[in-house]
Amino acid sequence: MMVGLKELLLGAASALVLVGVLACSLLCIPWHLLPDSGALPAVLGLAAALGAAAAGRARGGVRVAAWLAAVTLAALSLAAVGSTLGFRVVPNSPYASATLADVPCDSPLILNVTAVPFHVNVQPWGGEGVSVVIEAPSNLVEEVERSVTISHAVDPSDGILHLRIQSEYRRPIAIGWLALSPPELTLRVMVPWAGGCRVLRAYIYTVSGDVAVRVDVDLLSVQSVHGSLNLSGDFGVLEAETVSGGVFLSGGVLRGGTVRSTSGDVRGEVLAAAGALGSAGAGGTLYLSTTSGDIEVEISREEDVHLEIYASTTSGRATLMEDGGGSGGGLDVAVISEGEVRGSVGPPGGREFRLVAETTSGDVTIRYAGVWRAG
Repeated sequence: MMVGLKELLLGAASALVLVGVLACSLLCIPWHLLPDSGALPAVLGLAAALGAAAAGRARGGVRVAAWLAAVTLAALSLAAVGSTLGFRVVPNSPYASATLADVPCDSPLILNVTAVPFHVNVQPWGGEGVSVVIEAPSNLVEEVERSVTISHAVDPSDGILHLRIQSEYRRPIAIGWLALSPPELTLRVMVPWAGGCRVLRAYIYTVSGDVAVRVDVDLLSVQSVHGSLNLSGDFGVLEAETVSGGVFLSGGVLRGGTVRSTSGDVRGEVLAAAGALGSAGAGGTLYLSTTSGDIEVEISREEDVHLEIYASTTSGRATLMEDGGGSGGGLDVAVISEGEVRGSVGPPGGREFRLVAETTSGDVTIRYAGVWRAG
């Protein structure tokens, strides 16, 4: 059956009304503040169905008006459903920052951060205490601030400061001239670079943000679902994982750990340390792995470290080479196959440190840069 011109025009008008009402209602109506919002979708949906039924029985201009009213009610119902699920639209706004807490710190620190929608930055600064700062669009700063819970206490048995930061804020959609996108939210934890406030352990978790750590940590555990990891400092034990994102590592590792990405590259510069931080000895294994991505790492060692390196890939090339510019060479390389290689260097009686780099789909390139010397 052929579709007439009137039906086409009515369909086009219905689509425009649906999109327009949906966008305007999400932007202008504070659905999340209305009481009994869970019942609104059902009421509006029922009204839309009744309007559509009335349109089917009417004729002429009354039919058109009834149909457009039904479409309007359907759009409002969709907006209410979206709000119930946490979806809402806010105007684009310039970014602003707010300080949430200044925590005195002159002792070792255990930091626990669960910030689901945030980028998380842990960085040094010249203040006397730990400062917690958020960055968000100015029209969202207050509600983002209310979503963050901060607690801290000093354990009287050992004098260690425990600082916990939590937020499961549900980001709205920011509307711009041409696009809808969630606003970027950043949580900064600034740790004094001088004095007795050093990070003993740090546990950081985010779902939809990047994580950057630029302080020394005895034990660092970082998880992100959709974000990249940028880790710079000296670490006793390092546990870092992201599902969708790359990892960049720069610094010393004392007792090993695991750095893993499911879909992303792993890159960086690693020092196999003989001793540092507050450890009771060094030596261990650092595992670098990715399922779909390349691994490219330069590794150096302190003089007392015996370094073992193993690199493998299922689909790609594994390469282990010695940087000609390094000192304290003597890397012994054994090529097992195109996708598997191992090597060793350093005094046999030194502290044992193993680097294992594995990928399923990608290349692995390890460069040995020799013995690291301070200065």
